[in-house]
Amino acid sequence: MTSERRIDRIFKRRPDDFDQVNRALGLYNTLGIYAHKGYVSKDEALDHWGGRVRKGWPAIERFLRWRRSRSDDSTMWSYLVWFAQESEANVSCDMRLREGWTARIPAEDQLNRSTRTRR
Repeated sequence: MTSERRIDRIFKRRPDDFDQVNRALGLYNTLGIYAHKGYVSKDEALDHWGGRVRKGWPAIERFLRWRRSRSDDSTMWSYLVWFAQESEANVSCDMRLREGWTARIPAEDQLNRSTRTRR
């Protein structure tokens, strides 16, 4: 069974788990935004949370691929990917951000549409 099918099955059985995982990873993406833009110290963020992202990256990446496959936003959570790369997580080549990438923060209507199409 593929990872995507397993994720589908898990979240259909336990939809609250989806919300918890989605919320947690959204917070890590927000941390990535703050660190990338200098609102918080990148070094401090990496010291406190980089190890958790690095250790959890294989599962995070599977979930992120699953989320992106169900959304029209292929750049979803780019700051989380950036933060993972900065924390030296083993980010797959096709997920890695290119040098000089420019992430965008989706407009409010895109955020709402992405949330509605989560399953």
